Amino acid sequence: PGNCGAKGSYTNTWIAKDAAGNESTIFTQVITVNDQTAPTWTTLAGALDMTISCNDEEELNRAQSRAPKAIDNCGSVTLSKTAGVFVPGNCAGKGTYTNTWLATDACSNQSQVYTQVITLIDNTAPVINVCAPEKTVQAGVSCKATLPDFTTDIQANDNCTASAQLIISQSPVA
Repeated sequence: PGNCGAKGSYTNTWIAKDAAGNESTIFTQVITVNDQTAPTWTTLAGALDMTISCNDEEELNRAQSRAPKAIDNCGSVTLSKTAGVFVPGNCAGKGTYTNTWLATDACSNQSQVYTQVITLIDNTAPVINVCAPEKTVQAGVSCKATLPDFTTDIQANDNCTASAQLIISQSPVA
């Protein structure tokens, strides 16, 4: 388990003497030192949680590189991270990563689990790149026209959703 400097023992020897020089039998006291205290987190719970845009790889990398800090009563700690896999949300690009850490001291005492949640959101609206061309529609005998469906002429893109998955609608409806 590493160099656990907090383990060991001390032996004290006690003798009682009276004024006449009489001595008691020797009493031996053994004091055992054992570190059984786990490291504690100095980073507040939730302090590393982040909400970022689903297409911001730089910010995602920054969030993934963050780590909590821990202290121990007898020395240094070693952090071990378990990286979370992406859990998709209810639409493309949205979801979470949940990373966890343990802090371990030289005597193999382990902290409670520290959890970081990185939430990916889509807060950018799609952009229409190509609009439907202008068209003239002839009115019928009742002076009403049938509006054609222009949605197939529209091209759009989005930062988190593939173009083929975008829902294009028109108003008024064809």
